[in-house]
Formats: sequence, structure tokens, C-alpha cells
Amino acid sequence: MSDNSSILRAVSWREVCPWLVQVRACGTALSLSLLLLAAGGALATSAGWRVAANVFLNDPGVEVSSQTSRFVEHVGYWPGDKRANPLIDRQETFAAPEPDGILAANPIGYVARRFVLPLRRLFDPRVTWPEIGYSLTGVIWSLLVWGLFGGAIARVAAAQLGCEQRVGALQALSFARRSIGSYVAGPLLPLGVIAALAVVPWLLGLIMRADFGVLIGSVLWIGVLVLAGLMMVVALGLLFGWPLMWGTISAERGSAFDAVGQSFSFVFQRPAHYLFFVAVAVGLGWLGWLLVTTLTEGALYLAYWSVGLGAGVHRAAELHDVAGGVFKPESNLLMLGGSLIGWLDAGVRTLAVGFAYCFFFCQATAVYLLLRYHVDHTEMDEIALDDEPEPPMGLPPLTTDPSGVPGVDDTTDPTSPPPLPGGSR
Repeated sequence: MSDNSSILRAVSWREVCPWLVQVRACGTALSLSLLLLAAGGALATSAGWRVAANVFLNDPGVEVSSQTSRFVEHVGYWPGDKRANPLIDRQETFAAPEPDGILAANPIGYVARRFVLPLRRLFDPRVTWPEIGYSLTGVIWSLLVWGLFGGAIARVAAAQLGCEQRVGALQALSFARRSIGSYVAGPLLPLGVIAALAVVPWLLGLIMRADFGVLIGSVLWIGVLVLAGLMMVVALGLLFGWPLMWGTISAERGSAFDAVGQSFSFVFQRPAHYLFFVAVAVGLGWLGWLLVTTLTEGALYLAYWSVGLGAGVHRAAELHDVAGGVFKPESNLLMLGGSLIGWLDAGVRTLAVGFAYCFFFCQATAVYLLLRYHVDHTEMDEIALDDEPEPPMGLPPLTTDPSGVPGVDDTTDPTSPPPLPGGSR
């Protein structure tokens, strides 16, 4: 009687639980080179929003809503300032009507709200033209910044998570620079579709300013509802699918149209899978942020504690207040030294904020790979890496024999046939 029993020697957890790739994405997000990229992107983003506020909203005659003013106040601080980050002080300062929530203290919610909230203001009927200019300028600037920095982070994450290949930060930046048009155009294409669909209702609204126009509008109202339904479908696809566009472009080297098509397809075909992966990302985000805040804020606390052992508790507290801008001393030297300490403290916190962006784009890439695996049945290791440069094509070097007859130099090619008598071949 034959024995057909077999011994289980190993389990491929990557195949049994593909979503574990999201856990690996946490390690990728803690890479120092990617943290520096993300911190640079966070600084550039804040700088762009501050310039947009100075251009569009600094005129005393401009009316600014309370929601926009709160957002302006938020982005007016640098990322390392505690006042700017619910991630750090757990104080909600976003321009949002919702109360303080635990999602604000999560990297996924923090980054998503930074992109979504300004766009949501565009659909407020009370929004003013300066607010529209401010929001659009800030959003386009954010897409440019994160098309470069976020694209580089997503490229590194796609290579490491998909096929376990290492891509250098400079190489990833070069890739993102070449593909920045796709990163920027991807989220803007659905907005353009919504704007195009809104043209007919807008024209009808001009007619409905008159009473007879209301009667005409009532006859055509079914068409308005159909267009509004189409706009809602596109808006939902954009709301949930825009993070996946970074993964599409980074893993496939696709165009903006490919990014929109893939992200919309995955969101609408596998909504349950998508929400599950997002829930896993949010849970990992809380754990990751707990680790990051413990390291950064703990290091800053220990720095002042250890200095206080020598300088005294009151001196250490004074330095802390000067560094945080709470207290302005009379001594210029103390002010200068405290300001420098404050900049260094803010740099540490900026790295922590950089982790939020880094974590977001790494998780977005991981979720894209997972959805591609479930929808298209494409293996995760199928990543479009840069091809090796091909050797230059050209003619072999020429030479002449002692009699002056030209021929081919066969010393450079050991496989070439020997020369014929007379120097010819």
C-alpha cells in the first residue's frame, strides 16, 4: 500500500494573505531616504499654500469663509510646528465642519484631507472667486510637489513591495520627473469631466434666472438629473480612486488615462476589497504613528531633560519656551540660541510629518498592487522597471594593413573571422 502523505515544510504567507504586503509597506515608509523626500515635499507644500494665500486672500476687501480661514491658518505654519499638525498635538485645526476625530491623528486621514478638503470647497455654492483661485492654485501646486516626491516614494515602494528590487532615491526622482505630467493630470482629468458635464446645467441656470426660464428648466430637469448622476459617479471614483493613480503610474509606467481607468475600475469592481485594504492601512497607520511620535517626541523630551540636569529645570523650561516661540527674552544671544534650537526641534517634527506622507504613498501603492492582483490576476512582481541601457550600435573600427588596404580591426571582436590574404575580408 503506497503512502501518499506529504509533509508541509513551508507556507507562502504572501500567497495565503496577500494583504500582508501592507505590513511590509510600513517598513518601506520608515526608510531614511524616503523620509527626507517626504519631509522636503511637506515643506514645499506648505510654502506653496502660503504663497497662494498671499496672492488671493490677503486683500482686506476679500471675503473669506470661516472654513477657508481655518485652513489658511493651518497651512500658514510649517510642518514641524505643533500648532499645524493634529498628528502631533492631537488638536484638530483643519478647515472642516466635522468635530475633532481620531482619523485626523492618522497618516491616511491627515494626507487625504489635505488633498480633498480644498477640492470640496469648490463645490460650495457660497465660495468666492478668490477662494476658488486659492484652492485651485494650492491643489495644482500640491499635485506638482507630490507628483515629484510622492511619485518617487511610490516608485521605490512598487519595486520593493512588488519584486523586491531596490531603487535608489535619485533614480526614483528621475522617474517621477519624467512622469510628473501623468501624476498631475491623473486627478485633474475627472475634475475636467465634472466641469464639462456641469456646462449644460450652468447654461440652463442662466435661463432660469427669469420666470419663464424656470418653466423651460422644469421640462429639461430630467436631463439635469442625469448629468448630475454622471457627475456624482465621477466624483465618487475620484474621491476613492485618486491615491491609486500613484501606484498605477509608478508600477506600470502608465499615462494619466491609464491611471484614471485603472483606479476607477478597481474602486467600482472591488469596493469591499478596497475598503478592507483601507481599514488595514488605517490600523497600521495608528500603530506606525504611535511609534513615530514616541521616538520623536520622546527624543525631544529627553533632550531637554538631559540638558536640564546641567542647566537647571528653570533654564531648560525657558529654552523650551523660547524655542517654541512662547517666550521672547530680552537677551539677543538667548533669543538667537533658542531660535536655532526651535528650528532643529521643528526639523525633527518635520521628519515625523514626512512619515505621514511617506506612509500614505507606500500604502496607496500596496493597495494598488493588491487590487490589481484580485481584479486583473496580475502577479505583484510584474513591475515595469527601467530597462538596462542598450549598447550603442555602430560600425566596427576600421584599420589598414602595411600595404594600405583598408579592413576591419578584428582585435576588438574575438569572434570575427580571420582576414583574407591581401588584407580584405
